[in-house]
Amino acid sequence: MAAPSQTAPIAGVLSSVVSRAHGLDRAAETWTARRRSGPLDAGAHLLSSAADRSKLWVAVAAARALVDREAGGRAATRAIVTVAIQSALVEQVVKRTTRRRRPDSSVPLRFRARRPPSTAFPSGHAASASAAAILLADGMPAWQAPLGLLALAVAWSRVQTGLHHLSDVLAGLALGAVVALLVRRLLPLPSAPDADRRQPAMALTPGAPGEVRVP
Repeated sequence: MAAPSQTAPIAGVLSSVVSRAHGLDRAAETWTARRRSGPLDAGAHLLSSAADRSKLWVAVAAARALVDREAGGRAATRAIVTVAIQSALVEQVVKRTTRRRRPDSSVPLRFRARRPPSTAFPSGHAASASAAAILLADGMPAWQAPLGLLALAVAWSRVQTGLHHLSDVLAGLALGAVVALLVRRLLPLPSAPDADRRQPAMALTPGAPGEVRVP
C-alpha cells in the first residue's frame, strides 16, 4: 500500500509541469497567430524549409571544413553523423512513444517547406539545430554566438509556421544540447601534437641539437 502514496506526489508534479507547458504553448500560439505576416514570418518559413533534412547544417558543416583545415573535417563529420543518428532515434523511437499531435494549424507553408507526417514531440528540427550548432562551433569561439542564434531561430521558426508547440521545440533544444555535449566529451577534436607544443621549449634548452652559440 506504500507505493501509491509514494507515486502520488510524483504524479502531481508531472501533472503540474504538463499543465504549465500547455499554458506556455497556448500563449505562444496566440502570440504567433497575430504575427503571421511580413518579413519576419517569411524568414521563419525560409529557415524552416532550409532546415528540412538538415540541409542548413550540412552547408554550415561544409563551411567549417573549408575554413578550419586542422580540425574542420573531423568537426563537420562528427556533427553530421551525430545529427543523422539523433534524427533517426527521435523519429523512430521517441516520437512513436510520445505520439503528440501537432498544432491544429492551417498556416500555408512557403519556400517548399513541408508538413511532416510524424508526431510533434520533441521537435526534430530543434534537436538537430541544437546539436549541430554546439558541435560545429566546438573549437571556433567566434562561431558560438552566431550558430547559437541560428539554432534558436530555426527552433522558433517551427512555432511560427504552426508546425510545433513551443514545448516541442524547447524539449528538442534540450535533447540536442545533451547529445552534443556527450558526443563532444566522448569524441573530442584533435589538439596540436605534443611534439609541436614542446618544440619552442626544446629549441631554447641549452645543448639542444642545432643550438647556435655566440662566442
